Amino acid sequence: SFVKESNGHYNAIKKTDGDFSAVFMIPVKFEYKIQNQYLQNIFAKNLLKDNNIEIAKYDDKNIYEIHSITDKYLFSVKVNPYEVNHKFLYFEIASWALCLLILCLLIHNICNYFAVKGYVLLSFAVLLIFIVSLRYLNIYCNWPDLSYKLSIFQPTLYYGGPLYPSFGDFCINVLAVSWFFCFVYRYRNRLVKPAYSKIAGYAIVVVCVLAIIGVSFLLLRRFHGLVLYSKINFDVNNVLGLTHHSVMGIVILCFAYLIFYVLVAICLA
Repeated sequence: SFVKESNGHYNAIKKTDGDFSAVFMIPVKFEYKIQNQYLQNIFAKNLLKDNNIEIAKYDDKNIYEIHSITDKYLFSVKVNPYEVNHKFLYFEIASWALCLLILCLLIHNICNYFAVKGYVLLSFAVLLIFIVSLRYLNIYCNWPDLSYKLSIFQPTLYYGGPLYPSFGDFCINVLAVSWFFCFVYRYRNRLVKPAYSKIAGYAIVVVCVLAIIGVSFLLLRRFHGLVLYSKINFDVNNVLGLTHHSVMGIVILCFAYLIFYVLVAICLA
């Protein structure tokens, strides 16, 4: 009763009543010659949401037999080595997130200790080196090795260059910059001593103005590219057309406004 057609595998059930016969073709796994966002070679969604197994062939090893409710053999499946079980993936992501959160809290407390002791610039340098090193390990060394398993880290959704290879990296970079600027904002009154010469005063003003212009330009370019060159819908006039990626982008935009606001407050101080 398990048959293979040109567009997939089906479980066929035949019912006969006199001269009339009907065959019910229950889809198990689709196999289309052409794939797009509507036609995908996956199991029927009411049977399996993950794509971590596939139909096994006769010569495959390490297979698992699937039987009907009447214990009749239907087909065999095997593990797909290119997919992942999302249940275990979420546990792995949660473990890595907790470890990184604890590490970030440790570094933050160390930087706070340096700043309280009077080494404000050293605390800024330590935090900046930590953020840059962590992003380098994640982007260029692929550590931790989880990026390819999540949709937000797929370059097909968004690619903004080597520093922003995916939408997930874009969000992490903005959050990391927000963390750094918020830390600097906490100790903004200890950055420089009061300047009593006009040259030093004008120099500080010029540096602050250039910093605001530079950060504004970078944020504008980043979000301009995100809106125009990604596959994420940011049309806020059509709320029903927004996705969870759209909501994440809007939240990250709020953090970008926070960066600008904090930078202005630092410059004013």
